[in-house]
Amino acid sequence: MAKEKPKSDWDEAKVMRFELRVPASFVKLLDNWRREQDDLPNRSEAIRRLVEAAAGAEKKKGPSKAK
Repeated sequence: MAKEKPKSDWDEAKVMRFELRVPASFVKLLDNWRREQDDLPNRSEAIRRLVEAAAGAEKKKGPSKAK
């Protein structure tokens, strides 16, 4: 039986396209992280998860002060 894909907070009626250009080393880092996940998310989903996790960590730490 296939695992059910977890619902994320971004599931909305309007989905926007976003292009990101990164060096090959970033893609390699991302792909390595993806392979560690139980469900091997595609690159777009992996980036969404990592950004959501980072944004949640920022909320817990509080706003940072720019110097």
